[in-house]
Amino acid sequence: MNQQIFHSLKLKSQIFRNEKYKERNLRLKKILLWVQNNEQAIATALTADFKKPKFETLISEILPIISELQYTIKNLNSWMKEKKVKTPFTLLGHTSKVRFENKGAVLIISPWNYPFQLSIAPLIAAVAAGNTAVIKPSELTPATSMLVKKLCEDCFAIDEVVVELGSKEKTEELLAYDFDHVFFTGSTSVGRIISKACAERLIPVTLELGGKSPTIVDESADLEEASEKIFWGKFLNRGQTCIAPDYVLVHESISQILINKLKKLIEKNN
Repeated sequence: MNQQIFHSLKLKSQIFRNEKYKERNLRLKKILLWVQNNEQAIATALTADFKKPKFETLISEILPIISELQYTIKNLNSWMKEKKVKTPFTLLGHTSKVRFENKGAVLIISPWNYPFQLSIAPLIAAVAAGNTAVIKPSELTPATSMLVKKLCEDCFAIDEVVVELGSKEKTEELLAYDFDHVFFTGSTSVGRIISKACAERLIPVTLELGGKSPTIVDESADLEEASEKIFWGKFLNRGQTCIAPDYVLVHESISQILINKLKKLIEKNN
């Protein structure tokens, strides 16, 4: 990305700061319509990248985005309104309000495990808040990354949303720009690098990082239900989910029963 494009994004974000609900709502509706009209293309891209089944793509990539768009469109008008708050005694004679403003130009760095959902979900928030954005999708999912690029080119002008393709060198290049906020989803190790780069430039950053997710099952649990939830939580998206169960802490009196139920589910769905 050259400096001229970045400068245009910054300027446009200043224009967006004073716009009304109607304009932002229109941009969100463009994304919604695009996603609804391109469900098959999204499924095809994810199949090409890592053979993700269409059903999984629907429930974990497409429907969450449609739901989030519908919810944001429904509530955005009230979210944008100024809110009156109490005025402290020291400012007697004045009135106080909270006014919500955009941040400016936002960088979104998305991962490979949910390449469509985790590129577009933060974009929805950025657009709703009146920001311009640059998306850097994962180089490990080239078909989906190209589809995200097409979505943004179809729905936005080049001074509103830009998609930058490339490897980690591209990420390093983008982090040299003075973005107003950075949103990163990925590993803890890379999150440290992103956080350090942003801290040095005093750029606010949101990190959505992976972690360890234990599941606790005590002796009062419904083991049929528990085993089903553990199984689907672990194996959805081939286990590549930030909050997928990593290990199970189970009461010793029911441990073997739970293990047997999980084995049956694995055999049944193998």
